[in-house]
Amino acid sequence: MALLCEVPGLKVLDVTEGAKTTWGEGLAGSLVVSLLASPTSAAWLRRAIVTHQNLASLEGSPGEVPGFAVHTLGQLEFRDGGGRPFESAVSVAHLPVEPKLGKAATVVVVMEPLAKAEPARKPGGSRRSALGGGTRAGSAVLSVAGGASVVSDDVLPSDSASNIAARYM
Repeated sequence: MALLCEVPGLKVLDVTEGAKTTWGEGLAGSLVVSLLASPTSAAWLRRAIVTHQNLASLEGSPGEVPGFAVHTLGQLEFRDGGGRPFESAVSVAHLPVEPKLGKAATVVVVMEPLAKAEPARKPGGSRRSALGGGTRAGSAVLSVAGGASVVSDDVLPSDSASNIAARYM
């Protein structure tokens, strides 16, 4: 689900159908930070968006569009329209000013609700047999594209990107 917001005020201008389902039809006009579960998280999100917006509007390298940037901010707890908390991975896309079209800079806040924790596995069951190999539990990574989690049993903290590619060739 995503929210198109003005900057720096973070008033919601437009919403996706998923956001309407979660928060209701009257979401436009409210502040995106009012959807968070705690005032501390709301203040943090506001600072993160405004800071990244200021950085995005600076002149970039040749070939970059000033004012455009995409950042993954991490996980935050929101409250749905019924007041129930849920965790989401939050990413933000900063869209530049479009003077020829009379459009101000905006920001798209994308929230991908995290799956609820799996129930405890029965004793004797192993992740290894379900995944077809591996000797240790992997780490789950949420897909930005909105699919199922991806498990990686073979990437170690000491790996570098250049070493990983060679392993699979």
